[in-house]
Amino acid sequence: MKKNKEEGYDGMRIKSSVVSTVISIMLVLIPLGMLSGLVYKARYASEKLRESIHFRVELSAETSQAVIDSILTVYNANPAVHETKFISKEEAAEIMKQEVGEDVVTILGYNPLPPVIDVCLNSSYTSASNFLEIEQALYCSANVVEVAYQRPLIESLNENINRLGLILSLIVVVLLIISISLINNTMRLALFSKRFIIKTMLLVGATRWFVCKPFMWRGFWQGFAAAVLFGIVAAGMCYYGFLHGVFEQSEIPTLILLASGIGALGVFFSTLCSFLAVRKYIRMKEDNLYQ
Repeated sequence: MKKNKEEGYDGMRIKSSVVSTVISIMLVLIPLGMLSGLVYKARYASEKLRESIHFRVELSAETSQAVIDSILTVYNANPAVHETKFISKEEAAEIMKQEVGEDVVTILGYNPLPPVIDVCLNSSYTSASNFLEIEQALYCSANVVEVAYQRPLIESLNENINRLGLILSLIVVVLLIISISLINNTMRLALFSKRFIIKTMLLVGATRWFVCKPFMWRGFWQGFAAAVLFGIVAAGMCYYGFLHGVFEQSEIPTLILLASGIGALGVFFSTLCSFLAVRKYIRMKEDNLYQ
C-alpha cells in the first residue's frame, strides 16, 4: 500500500514537472509574440503611411480626356505607383467650394483650377533616393505643368520610421536571446533530477544518442504543447484586436503565420536545449553530479 502511494506521488510529481515546464515555455513565448506582433503592426502601419504619400501632378487646362487617359495608363504601369486619382477642373472647384465656403467659378466667372492627378507611391519607392527619379518620370508628358510634393516632410517621415524599425528590431533580438536563455534554463532544471539516470544508462552500455533521444523527444513534445497553448492565447489576443479595430481582416493570415513561426521556434529551442542539457550531464564527471 505504501509502495502504491509512493508511486502515485512520483507520478504526480512527474506530471507537475511536465506541466510547469510547458507553462514556463509558453510564458516565454507570449512576450516574444506580443513584441513581434507590435513590430509587424508598426511595419504594416508605416507601409500604409508611406503609400499615402502622393505627388500632385498638375496638367494644362487644355489637356483632352484622351491624353489624360493615356497619362494615367503610363503612370499606373510604373512599378513605383501604388494608385492614381484624377481630379477634373469641376471636381477641384467643388472641393475648394466645400473647403473655403466660396464658389470660385461664381466669383471669377471662370474656373481657374487645373485638372490634377494624385499619384500615390508604393512603400518601397518612398526613399529619398527615388524622389528625383520618380519626379522626372512624372514630367515625361508635355501636358504636365508642375509636380508638387512635400519632400522635407517625406524625408523626415522616412527617417523616423527607419529609426523606430531599428529600435524595435534590436528589442526583438534582445528578447529572443533572453527567451532562448530562459527556455534553456527551464529544460536544464527539468532534467536536473534525471542526471543520475542518464549516468546510469551510460554505465550499463547505452550509447550517447540512445540516451539523448528520449529526452529530446520529451523536450519536443513539451515545446509542442507550449506552442499549442501559445497559439490559443495568440488567437484570443488577435480576435480581441480584430474586434476593436487594431487588426484588419487582411492581416489575419500574416498574424497566423507569425504565431506559427514563434511556436515553431519554441519547439525547436526546447528540443535543442534538451539535447544540450543531456549532453552536459553525459560529459559531467560523476563527482560533479552531487553538486
